Amino acid sequence: MLSVLLHAINAVFVWLVLRRLDIPGAWFAAAVFAIHPVNVASVAWISEQNALAMPFCVLVVFFCLRFDQQDDRVWYVFSLAAFILALLSKSAVVMLPMVLLACVWWVRRTVRVTDLLRTAPFFLLSFIFGLITIWFQDNRVLLGHPARSDSLMSRILGSGLASWFYVYKAILPIKLTAIYPKWKIDTSSWLSYLPVLLLAGCFATFYLNRRSWGRPWLFAFGCFVIMLFPVLGFFDQSFYQYSLVADHWQYFSIVDVIALAMAGGVWVYRR
Repeated sequence: MLSVLLHAINAVFVWLVLRRLDIPGAWFAAAVFAIHPVNVASVAWISEQNALAMPFCVLVVFFCLRFDQQDDRVWYVFSLAAFILALLSKSAVVMLPMVLLACVWWVRRTVRVTDLLRTAPFFLLSFIFGLITIWFQDNRVLLGHPARSDSLMSRILGSGLASWFYVYKAILPIKLTAIYPKWKIDTSSWLSYLPVLLLAGCFATFYLNRRSWGRPWLFAFGCFVIMLFPVLGFFDQSFYQYSLVADHWQYFSIVDVIALAMAGGVWVYRR
């Protein structure tokens, strides 16, 4: 019951932030987030704590936007405090400072040196909590035994495949399961390189067209992959012994795909 209540609060907070970012269809995006089947894994798994960390994450963005618009240091302090609470709830949110810079870029179309300085404490906290989490996984969970023994190239190729897997499940949430079959990535096959090359090509295309139609795509898709980065396979964790992907890992990032889809729908409707 508590997880359901937290998820409902998260949906409201998502609506408030998307509205402040002036994203079309913010209310629809929040509603879809509230009922999206992929989020069931995070809401039902009470000890997984995604639903607990999410409101603090959204408040970090909300307070930072208020600070950027009003230049009142109180909002900055609130944002930093909310980020600490988010990290204490779930260290998977370590990439949030990158999202803050992306939000600033979305609002002002540029990122200044002062923005980098203001986010420096956030990056420092992320670095500290990230190291603690890596140490804990290696020494207290895996006990020195790696969950994956594949090469760095295999992990890079797997990250591209995982990114598209999460996009697919966000758009078409069918055949969901708690544990998906574990992939075997063949680095000698050219087919294994396609997902990551396609991902890089999409980002390059969006960036080159960032002053026109590519801007919302770069912002939404960029934030989506950024928040997924800790679970794309570069850092070992115990769950990789069973599967390389999981529905609950995209609870923090699925908002971006939903918001992009809803904004696109509103754009088409208005025309």
